[in-house]
Amino acid sequence: MNQLEFKYHADSNVGKKRTINEDAFSQIETKYGNVFIVCDGMGGHAAGERASEIAISVISEYLENSNSEQFPKEIDQAIQFANKSIWEEASQDSSLKGMGTTCVVLYLTNKGEIFIGHVGDSRCYSYTHKEGLSVLTKDHSQVQFLIEIGEVKEEEAFDHPKKNIILKALGISESVTPEVTEHPVIPDKETIYLLCSDGLNDMLRNKEIQALLEFNASSEKMVNDLIEGALEKGGKDNVTVGVLKIESNPFYSPSPLKDKTLIVKPGHRSSKHISTKKLILLFSLLALAVLLFYLFRPKNSNENNDITPNSNDTISNVKTDPDKELDINNLP
Repeated sequence: MNQLEFKYHADSNVGKKRTINEDAFSQIETKYGNVFIVCDGMGGHAAGERASEIAISVISEYLENSNSEQFPKEIDQAIQFANKSIWEEASQDSSLKGMGTTCVVLYLTNKGEIFIGHVGDSRCYSYTHKEGLSVLTKDHSQVQFLIEIGEVKEEEAFDHPKKNIILKALGISESVTPEVTEHPVIPDKETIYLLCSDGLNDMLRNKEIQALLEFNASSEKMVNDLIEGALEKGGKDNVTVGVLKIESNPFYSPSPLKDKTLIVKPGHRSSKHISTKKLILLFSLLALAVLLFYLFRPKNSNENNDITPNSNDTISNVKTDPDKELDINNLP
């Protein structure tokens, strides 16, 4: 096979507890490749459904009409335009106040490259027989924040009582900063990409998701099995799943990226939370460096160049000054 080939299938289910499906999904073809989108709306009544609908429409239209191959920038702009559109519609209609949506976007270019952008807790995974299941996105959620500062362990997140509190979504503020991969990944054949709303990963642990992907079934069967698995575990939310299976990729080469998680929006550095232990270590090293400087710095010399101690030299102490629910009041 000398050309890029893939299979994609997506579906959505209202679940067992909800009466309205606020999720939405789409696949579009552009002049530069194919785009796959999953959104998970929120806001009550029809507001969440409307928010995810707007996001799908605006992102799709923007990327369909794009004439640029700067894919990270284009994904970023498409998501920002969707955010603005949702925000403006909610501002004009009081019944839609507070509506918002998460989103995850995967762009597969005609050159076999993968770019990913997201806001909120809708996820993208990859799966290969060699490497197993990998989560490619980091949830914009309170629990993920607690994991990063060391207060919650990864294995505790699945059962955490605040796991559905998200810190970022489209439409709940006038501007948003999506996370978008800066560099492409070029996948080998038989690589599987999974897009989903949290209705899937809230019900199924990663090992259960992997078990349903590892039998090399068709994209359609994998989607059906994943949704059915979430429903069997309770189906507490809408569940939307899209599976992209790379059949052939002549452009494949091993990825230079060791860290598969998303890199922040181009032009922005990622913010990393430093634990208390690391801060103590940092200040201790700083104090030690200052101490060593004062102990071993060159002394003043007399006219005969003999080194004599200066009675006025002192070592100063180093002092440091101690300085899905959407948590709208605590947005970063």
